[in-house]
Amino acid sequence: MGLPDEKNTTQLNIEWMKFILTTLILFGCIPLLYSQTGNVGIDTNVPGSKLTVNGSFAAAYGNVTANTFVIGENDFYLTWSGTANGTMTLPNSTTGVTRTGRTYYIKNASLMYTITIDADGAELIDNVQTVALQPGESALIVKTDVNTASGTTYQLVMLAKTDPSYIYAVSSSTAETHAQGVNTKANFTSIDFSSNGGGDFNLTTDTWTCPQSGSYRIEFMETGFHSSTNVAAHRLMSIVKNGATQTQQYYTMVVLGVAASQRSSGYDSVVLSLQQGDSIIENLTLCFGCGTASMTSSVRRMVITRL
Repeated sequence: MGLPDEKNTTQLNIEWMKFILTTLILFGCIPLLYSQTGNVGIDTNVPGSKLTVNGSFAAAYGNVTANTFVIGENDFYLTWSGTANGTMTLPNSTTGVTRTGRTYYIKNASLMYTITIDADGAELIDNVQTVALQPGESALIVKTDVNTASGTTYQLVMLAKTDPSYIYAVSSSTAETHAQGVNTKANFTSIDFSSNGGGDFNLTTDTWTCPQSGSYRIEFMETGFHSSTNVAAHRLMSIVKNGATQTQQYYTMVVLGVAASQRSSGYDSVVLSLQQGDSIIENLTLCFGCGTASMTSSVRRMVITRL
C-alpha cells in the first residue's frame, strides 16, 4: 500500500478548510436569522411580519445627471441633478418581471430645472401620464397590479412639495413725474418684506431675480394723478419677464376739478412658471395724446409670492 499522493492530500486539506469556514459562517449567522409561522426575522426571534428587520435597512441609491433617463430594474432611490429640464421614464409594465408593489423614490436635486416622471407609452400614474417635480421636490411611486400597455400601472403615493412660504414685497412713495407716451421702468425704493432674508431685489436696477425655479404670483399696484382738469387719461401697466411682456393692465385717471386732490389706482397680476435667474421688472406708460402732458406716480408696490 503506497503513501498518499501529496497533491491529492493538499487538495483534500483545502476542501476541508472550505467546509469548516462555511460551517462557521453559517452558524455565525444563525443567531441573526429566525423564522416563525412563515415570517422571517433578522436579529429578532419574534418576527411579526413576513420580513422583520431589527436594525437599519439599505437599498440601491443612484445619482442621475442625464437629462433623459429610463428607470431600471435595480433602481430604488434616485436623485436627479440634470443640466436642463429632464424626463425619467418608468419601466414598461408589459415586459420583464412582475413588479407589483415595487416602489421608487425620486428627488429633484437640481436648483433650476424640472424633472418629469413619465409612465411608459399610454400607461398612467394615477389618472395622468406624467408627474413634474420642481427643484427640491420628491415623489414616491408604487407599481400597481395592472400590467397592461394602458391604464393606471403606477400610483403616486406621496409628493413632497418644497416650502412655498416665499413672499417678497417692495414699494416706493417717492413721487415721480412721467411724460406721456414714454415707457418708464417702475422705480422702487424700499424692500418691505422678504421671507428668506435674501437680496433677490436690486433697488438700483429695480429688478427682481427668481431665487428658485417654481410657480410665482406677481402683483403690481400703482397710484397716480395728473394736473390737467376735465381730462380722462389712461395708464398702461406691464409685467415684464426677461425683457418680454407677460401681461398688461390699464387704469384711468379722470380729473374734473382740482387735480392735486384726486387719485386713481391700478392693479395688475400674473402667475408665471419661472426658472432660477429669471428677471422681473414693471413698466409704466401714460397714454400718448390723451390730453395731459404728464402725470405723477405717487405710490408703487410689488408683491411676489411662491405658489
